Amino acid sequence: MGTKTSTSWKPGQTGNPGGRPRSVRRVQYSRLRIMDASVSEADWAAIIDKAIEQAREGDATARAWLSKYLLPESPDPFADVTTDGVGQVLTD
Repeated sequence: MGTKTSTSWKPGQTGNPGGRPRSVRRVQYSRLRIMDASVSEADWAAIIDKAIEQAREGDATARAWLSKYLLPESPDPFADVTTDGVGQVLTD
């Protein structure tokens, strides 16, 4: 233990010359902070209004954008359904 072999790193040498990769989430938060500082609330409202207008006109990209950013990631269609424990849906 403690003995260097021929495969040991030499002083100043690293196995990862590019350094530790930045966290994807950290990069996303950094971008969000920059956008938040650069775009006013009124501008965001105008952007969303324009996307809604385009979606109503049939723009699939605008619909996808609105769905991605304004709806929950995976809505549960059965979130409001209650059962009696045997799988029977309870009705009012």
